Amino acid sequence: MASSTPETTPQGFKAVSVETTLRGRKIRVLRKDLEADDLDGSQDPFFFDADYDVAASTGMVVWEGSWALVEALADPESWVSAKLRGARVVELGAGTGLLGLCAAVAGADVLMTDVPAVVSEMLAPNLAANADGDAAGGGAPWARVGDGSAAAAPLDWHRAVDDPAQLAASHGADPRDAEVVLAAECVWLKDLVAPFVETVVALLRGPKRPSCVLSFRERANDGATGAFAAGAAVMAEFAARGCDVREHGPIGTAHRATLYEITLRSRGGEN
Repeated sequence: MASSTPETTPQGFKAVSVETTLRGRKIRVLRKDLEADDLDGSQDPFFFDADYDVAASTGMVVWEGSWALVEALADPESWVSAKLRGARVVELGAGTGLLGLCAAVAGADVLMTDVPAVVSEMLAPNLAANADGDAAGGGAPWARVGDGSAAAAPLDWHRAVDDPAQLAASHGADPRDAEVVLAAECVWLKDLVAPFVETVVALLRGPKRPSCVLSFRERANDGATGAFAAGAAVMAEFAARGCDVREHGPIGTAHRATLYEITLRSRGGEN
């Protein structure tokens, strides 16, 4: 739930808090208050950042696909909980960090990633605010959160996952170590499909051959804009890149999101 009282963060943007309690552990993050900027005419403080665009801006809120996965994680017996428990997870498009922090509470070690502006101005502060204090066994930048741990690092889908500059900025938290790739409603624009799929496939080819758990909220049929990516088009792109896509069906009770699991085919089927 979001608080009704906006805050102005040290980073200079107006925010509201979002809270949830998972298995007795409260998680509180700040998300960007998009309505406040519209009302008072103030300039988005990140507007001129090179890596900041409309997708990054809307990533600073919490969307239905994230809430659906958080709801699934609340059940220790759910398929999602079993998949993530004890696993090294890389979350793409982590935004506020709410989902990644909840996954850590549920026992995963989660590297939460986004573009550098979102990491430094929102994701890292939200991680610090929810850390339990003691460093996790993996060392910096990992922090203990509930039964697991979390870290925040930049990962721009328009750059290679093994780009030396990106790896250097992650302080040793290598996304290629993933056992699970987690993504919640972060590929909603058509322009995002190609770089997102490229990034996921690169991670799936990592040494631990992870699978990708993706929640997707169909928006292309809403009629608001032709810029929205259709779920069928996203899954077709994965299939064209040598992936198998398994649909697990609707997830969550009121969030209209669908859960998919994406894996690479045999080595002979990779592109």
